[in-house]
Amino acid sequence: MNLNTKFLKFLAIGIINTTINYFLFVLLYLTLDWHYLISGTIGFLSGAVSGYILNRRISFKSKVKFTKGGIKYLLIQIICLALHVSIQYFSVSILGIMEIYSQIIGILFTTFLNFFLINKFVFSS
Repeated sequence: MNLNTKFLKFLAIGIINTTINYFLFVLLYLTLDWHYLISGTIGFLSGAVSGYILNRRISFKSKVKFTKGGIKYLLIQIICLALHVSIQYFSVSILGIMEIYSQIIGILFTTFLNFFLINKFVFSS
């Protein structure tokens, strides 16, 4: 499967993951009044779990063992999460963007890095 096809499938699955991510973020931040960085972290991680399962099967059609790939995937998600939270913090504290939008900005920035890293290190053939 070529890189463009993988990326398009990755983006389609990303819509599902982003919906889960943002729904939880809004629920925790607006409804339960949790701190935006904690809400953002939980939202990000929820999207990452569904992302691994769906991308392994659909985007990359990977035969990598679930646990072996999962460990590598988790490490990459930690890197992307650190970047995501940093972007959220920078967006709110430095740029003055409202917290509710910081989650979307973090998602947009980490999408491409996430794809590149999991394609290269988790699901490479």
